[in-house]
Amino acid sequence: MKKIIITGTSQGVGLGIALKCLEKNDRVFACMRNVDSAPDELKSVISEKNNGSMIIKMDVTEDASVQTAINEILNNTDSIDTVINNAGTFHEEAFEKTSIDSIKRVFETNFYGPIRTMQAILPQFRKQKYGHIINVTSAAVDVTPPMQSAYTASKTALDGISRSMSMEVDDHGIAVSAVEFGRIATNLVPNFMKQITLDEESPYYSIESDFYKLNEKLNQDAIPPSKITDEIYEVIAAGKDAKYKNPVGDEARFWIDSINEKGREFFVKGGLKNIIKDLIKDR
Repeated sequence: MKKIIITGTSQGVGLGIALKCLEKNDRVFACMRNVDSAPDELKSVISEKNNGSMIIKMDVTEDASVQTAINEILNNTDSIDTVINNAGTFHEEAFEKTSIDSIKRVFETNFYGPIRTMQAILPQFRKQKYGHIINVTSAAVDVTPPMQSAYTASKTALDGISRSMSMEVDDHGIAVSAVEFGRIATNLVPNFMKQITLDEESPYYSIESDFYKLNEKLNQDAIPPSKITDEIYEVIAAGKDAKYKNPVGDEARFWIDSINEKGREFFVKGGLKNIIKDLIKDR
C-alpha cells in the first residue's frame, strides 16, 4: 500500500487518479481547494476503504494553505510515498491580447502551485530517504500550440524545473516524473471556452476561429479520465524506477510521434497550423 498525496481531486483527472489509487488499496490524501465540494463518489469510496485516506483542504495558490495541508497529512502518517501535482488551470487567447494578470493567474496554479507542494514535502522525503514526485505537465510542452501561450509557458516551466530539480534530489532517493496527456473530457476547457466571444474585427480572427473549432472537435472527441488512469498508475507503481517523461493517452503519443517524425521546426513554421486546418475541415 502506497501513501499518496494528490492535488486537484475535486473533479476530472485528479478525481480519477484518486479513485484509481483507492481501487488499488492505497492510502490517499485527496487535496482540493473547497472540501465542501468533494464528490460524493470520492467520499463514499474513502469511507468504504476505511484505510486512513482523507480529504484535505489545500489551495495550491497560497503558501500557508499548502504548508498547513502538508502538516496535517504528516500529523496523520509517518511517511509519504508519492506526491502528484495535478491541480491546474487553463487559458486560451492570442498572446498579444493576454494580460499580464492572466499569465500570472495561470502560473500561480500551474507552476508555483507544484513548487509549493514540492518544497513543502521535500524535507520529509529527505528524512525518509525516498519519495516520488509526479508532476502533471501537458502534451503542449512538446506541441507548443498557438493561442495557448500562457498555459504552454506554465507547463513548460514546470517541466524545466522538474528536470533540473530531479538531478538535485536523486542522491536522497527521490525520483521525479512528468506525465503528459492531451484533451481529456473534463470541465476545464469547456468552461473556459464559454467565456470566449469571437470578434471578426480581431487581427487574429482567422487563427482564433480555427482554434475555437478545434476545441469543439477536441472536446467532442475527448476521452474520459478513466481511460488514462491505468497508465498513470503504472507510473505511480514504478516509483523510483519510473521514467521521467511519460506521455499517456493516444493523443499525447500522436503529437510526440509527429514531432519526432517531422521535427519541431516543421511545427513552428506552419506545420501545426496546417494540421489544425485539416482536423477541422469537416466541421
